[in-house]
Amino acid sequence: MDKMGKHPNLNTAIKAAVALVLLRLLAFSANVNWEMLDIAFVAVALAAVIPLAIYAVWPRENVAQGFLKQTAGAMRITAFYGLLITVFLFVFYSFIDREFFEVMQNRIIENELQNTPKEQHEKIRNNVPAFFSLGNFTAMVLILFIASAAFYSILFSALRSIIDKRKAGA
Repeated sequence: MDKMGKHPNLNTAIKAAVALVLLRLLAFSANVNWEMLDIAFVAVALAAVIPLAIYAVWPRENVAQGFLKQTAGAMRITAFYGLLITVFLFVFYSFIDREFFEVMQNRIIENELQNTPKEQHEKIRNNVPAFFSLGNFTAMVLILFIASAAFYSILFSALRSIIDKRKAGA
């Protein structure tokens, strides 16, 4: 083990997730319910993958690591963070904001019914709740987090490897 201890540290992912969870809970308890808040929360949570990946790839000490080790460390942090946020979203919409999906389904159904022939109305009423559900939402969010975690972990590990090779050659 080097002087830095265990880098990257999973506690960083936990702290980042807890900070965002507390912000979301504060917004909910303050009754801040602007229309795009839920999308904004997911977008900010996804954007937080970038600094977490950078943190994981660029340790504070000049420790030489291989590309795969850097990528694995960054994936460990970012994917764990994504899992924490996804679990929070599932719990939040299951137990705290239970009406969210029903309200959104009704909005979608109303909008779609205005733009479709009457013979398709029953099909829309049946399909929207099946597609726009908590299970599908959390599955898509988890896939987004894992894809983002993989992309940014590989990207920043590759950049770090290039920079390390240039420093070694200079």
